[in-house]
Amino acid sequence: MPPSFNKTYLASGISAQRKLIIYLEIGGISPTEGSDLKISRKTNPNLEELIFELKRLSRENEAPIWRTVAKKLEKPARVWAKVNIASIDKHSQAKENILIPGKLLGVGNLSKPVNVAAYSASDSAIKKVEQAGGKFMSFIELAAQNPKGSGIKIMG
Repeated sequence: MPPSFNKTYLASGISAQRKLIIYLEIGGISPTEGSDLKISRKTNPNLEELIFELKRLSRENEAPIWRTVAKKLEKPARVWAKVNIASIDKHSQAKENILIPGKLLGVGNLSKPVNVAAYSASDSAIKKVEQAGGKFMSFIELAAQNPKGSGIKIMG
């Protein structure tokens, strides 16, 4: 890529994949015509960065769990998991790490301390997890604690 291209788009915070697509379109080449280049349809740059980071962690740590979660987050949000607190209480053990590639909802009660990582959560769900003695965290926090992904249960 030309040096002027990198200066222009690195300053604006556009991801590498989008830079390539923009660069191809500027050059008069459409990336969708006869190409295997996959165009990202996510509009949230934070979500794109999270997906990229999870895939990187998967490669570096040889932990397929992070790639699985990244693949689930690449799907449309309408098919993401929506898990209730009652489901976590029913299907988990105390002190277990639960990962939800979607949204945690606050329906039900939690009777045991569990650590929960989800893309998003309702305020009542976070409150119930903390009241039960557990911890709500982000995917990156969970990955930092457990880079190999062992002992993590994916729900949803």
